[in-house]
Amino acid sequence: MSETTVGLRELSGGMFPALTAFTGPDSGCPLAAVEIRVLGGALDREPPVPNSVPSRGVPFVTFAFGVAPLPEAGPVRGRLAAYAEAMAPWADERTIMNFLSPDAARARTDMRALFGAERHDRLAAVKRRYDPENMFRLNHNVRPA
Repeated sequence: MSETTVGLRELSGGMFPALTAFTGPDSGCPLAAVEIRVLGGALDREPPVPNSVPSRGVPFVTFAFGVAPLPEAGPVRGRLAAYAEAMAPWADERTIMNFLSPDAARARTDMRALFGAERHDRLAAVKRRYDPENMFRLNHNVRPA
């Protein structure tokens, strides 16, 4: 399975024509699912104790995935990359962490952008204190400060 996730600032203007051109009945889209989810509500409320949730204030997220045997996975991955690019005009640099693919946000700069500078720095300080050897790194890794 391959997947992509894009946080969206808005659902407006040419987004729906772009979405239907990309995924509609005549598009030849090989993806298994393309979703748009509404966020907000309780997801936007800051807790009394700071945590690592970076997506507060992002109103929507789109998640798409495709399934193909390994020899045919390349075109599905290409279509997912093209989908993320098609949604770029409406994208927020932040997104909901739940749907990030293993290939997304691998570089330190990507992680910093995803979490935001303040949250990233706080997480890196926690990591420095409790995991200075970066043992817990097989995820969307925040490296120790």
